[in-house]
Amino acid sequence: MPESELSDALSKFAAHARANPDRLAIVVAAPEASGTDQTLTFGELAARTASIQEGLRRAGFQPGDRVIALAPLSVDFYGLALALLASGMVIILVDGSMAPKRMLQVFKGVRARAIVSVRALLKWWPLVPTLARLRRYSVDRAGLGVRPFAELLAQQSAEWPDVAPHGPEASALITFTSGSTGRAKGADRTHGHLWAQHQVLCEHAPLQEGEVIMTCFPAVTLHDLACGVTTVLPPVDLRAPATIDPQRALECMLRYRVTFLSTSPAFLRRVCEHMVRTGARVPGVRRVEVGGAPVSRRVCALVQQAFPQAENWVIYGSTEAEPMTRVAMTEAIAGAGAGFLVGRPVAGAEIALVTLPDPPPAPGAPSIDPWRVAPGQVGEVIVRGPHVNRRYVDNPQADRANKILVADGTVWHRTGDLARLDAQDRLWLVGRAADRIKGALDPYPLESAALDVPGVRTAALLAHAAAPTGELCVELEPDTAAEATLQSLRTLLASGGHDAIGLRAVAEIPMDPRHQSRVDRSLLRTQLETASR
Repeated sequence: MPESELSDALSKFAAHARANPDRLAIVVAAPEASGTDQTLTFGELAARTASIQEGLRRAGFQPGDRVIALAPLSVDFYGLALALLASGMVIILVDGSMAPKRMLQVFKGVRARAIVSVRALLKWWPLVPTLARLRRYSVDRAGLGVRPFAELLAQQSAEWPDVAPHGPEASALITFTSGSTGRAKGADRTHGHLWAQHQVLCEHAPLQEGEVIMTCFPAVTLHDLACGVTTVLPPVDLRAPATIDPQRALECMLRYRVTFLSTSPAFLRRVCEHMVRTGARVPGVRRVEVGGAPVSRRVCALVQQAFPQAENWVIYGSTEAEPMTRVAMTEAIAGAGAGFLVGRPVAGAEIALVTLPDPPPAPGAPSIDPWRVAPGQVGEVIVRGPHVNRRYVDNPQADRANKILVADGTVWHRTGDLARLDAQDRLWLVGRAADRIKGALDPYPLESAALDVPGVRTAALLAHAAAPTGELCVELEPDTAAEATLQSLRTLLASGGHDAIGLRAVAEIPMDPRHQSRVDRSLLRTQLETASR
């Protein structure tokens, strides 16, 4: 079977299930101390997948059908995902933090046949034409016009799922981000794309026999299952990872003997602060990776204190290209430069920095060389490689704006991030193109410098109606000496020639709900403008 087909990954999962049927495959830890963790072994997950696959077949679903999955994570969620992939169907993942209006736009545009969700959403189907057109399955409570998910669990089925033939260009997984601006974009992760990502991840971070991974990124679990290792989803709503009870997280790590952490900065910071404060340790953890948002030197230092025996890495990537670069936290701490250091490309990823024309170049350009920036200059990060998403679903406008098709047939993805390369060919992020302040002032260099000032918990530089040249907003640590910290920040601004930039301490800087690790600049701007009236 060609390596470009995801069926290889599913076959790898089935092979692991046969070889180690009693090994834990998935743990969904209960957020509440009184709750019960959900667990499935590889053998049980294979049987559950085969059961759901048979249920889908009996319900009349066909290869190519699209199914929206918008439900709390559970072992059945992964059984459904594997059954859909094995059957040649398409999973549509919608960010649960998406605004309701934008979510309905997604439902309307994806041409799905069914949705698996919760009663609280599905009960509105008589009033929402988009939901009314879908076959509706509820994972918690059925009702009028809403079928129980149990209908898809066949009473009798094969022990192992059947893998339907499908080519590498066929859609497998469509991932919609929160879509905070404009139309939400659905990244079309084809079977070939997922298989290539699996191969890149295998090379980037080889997994050991008996590995147990705790992750805040549920989609990566498909890779873990193909590797035959155990995945533990932490005891928290992953739409709000910063709300983790760190003691519960540590108990979960120890109970399941976690060896590998793959988390967001908000989750990891809270856990590590608790570990440093209490002296708690998880000696079995050998590797820690953090990504999904900029990672400060202070967070890296916290991780080094909490997990001194582990390999600790900062990972840079996006929905469309994961991973792109990496850097050891020891190097990130020692790195002297403006912005956030994210290191060098992983194997399989080619990075370039460019200044593109407006409108973007038409498909078929000979190369991107005419738009490359000079060494040391800031440019937009673009990336290509076998694991980089080539297109969005049914959205040619987004393709034109975010993809560069060159003459050799490869596709460069525009990240929207601005960065520069240092003399060691390391990538330093300086901000998002959309967040650049007039006069070509990028936010990350000042923000990262502010985060190095003792007493600053979060920092955000942005322009708004009352501060068109920019204002540095800081959220201070509890019980910090506020005036002394603010004076240090004034000195920082003055030493960098930023006298025109304002400074403001705020009670709380709002964070993007997706990983609670990025500043929600749109909301902060609205709050600042309202307060200035």
